[in-house]
Amino acid sequence: MPDQPSPRNSAHVLRDLHSYIAEPVLNIDALSEQQIEVELKRRSISPQASFRAIHELLDDHIAASELAAARQNRLARLEAVKPSGSILAGVREKIHKLIQSLSPQVAGAYWSKFESASDEELQSLYDDLIELGSHSDNTESNGKS
Repeated sequence: MPDQPSPRNSAHVLRDLHSYIAEPVLNIDALSEQQIEVELKRRSISPQASFRAIHELLDDHIAASELAAARQNRLARLEAVKPSGSILAGVREKIHKLIQSLSPQVAGAYWSKFESASDEELQSLYDDLIELGSHSDNTESNGKS
């Protein structure tokens, strides 16, 4: 395999470093494509491996940018659907009234849930209390008939 360069060792790296420091800087713009290929072979640099590495870095960078944009878009959408403070205040007030209408034992359990509930949990707690109220209303009407 004549096209494949020999494995590089520390001597090659030291030689490259010395030539980089001691030799005059190449004017790449003045060199032909063939001269550049000769110089790369002399330095045991594979252009295919370099191009592949550069493309992988670019792909990683593009993927990271797309991920960041998607994350930002998701956060913006979440902010748009997040209930406002006034809506939450209304739900809190409704829950408070529903708890006051319950028996003291049941009210105590729901009051502790109400005090520790996050904003996201308030709607679920409200739905539970409405269900409990409709269930107790049905039980009372069935017992009175």
